[in-house]
Amino acid sequence: MQEISKRWDSGLMWSHYTQAHEGFCVGFKEEHEYFRKDSLKAVIGDFILEKVNYSNERSMVPHQRPTKKEAFKIIFSKSSDWEYEKEFRAIDMLRNADKTIEMKPYNLALFNVPHEAVGEIVIGLRANNNLCESISQFSKTHSIPVYKAKVSKRSFDIDRLMV
Repeated sequence: MQEISKRWDSGLMWSHYTQAHEGFCVGFKEEHEYFRKDSLKAVIGDFILEKVNYSNERSMVPHQRPTKKEAFKIIFSKSSDWEYEKEFRAIDMLRNADKTIEMKPYNLALFNVPHEAVGEIVIGLRANNNLCESISQFSKTHSIPVYKAKVSKRSFDIDRLMV
């Protein structure tokens, strides 16, 4: 499962998901074929991209194997405390993984997202020079705009500057 958000500017999210601003954020082109509901993978049911449903009530896991509808309700649910994230979740079948890394207790399945589906990259406030250089080279090769995150002077969110 991959988590996607409509926000790149939340300081709290940068703290949670990018090793305290040391990582980067990838912005996707939501109109790209990879994310479309009428793509072949979506039509045959291998790929699902849906908004997260925020609620004050926990989804209950049934004692028996859940139906597909019950499973999706659980997977696409999250506490209302996280609503500021404006999150989407993407699910693909493990058999479609481009690479699997054996780990314990579970293997890690990796899926290639087409470079053409990447719309921008935002580098964290505290990213090291090696990461910045790697992203810079990648973005030049694939003509992807790159920004550097900075502390906003107007709010508690993050601003960005074109690199």
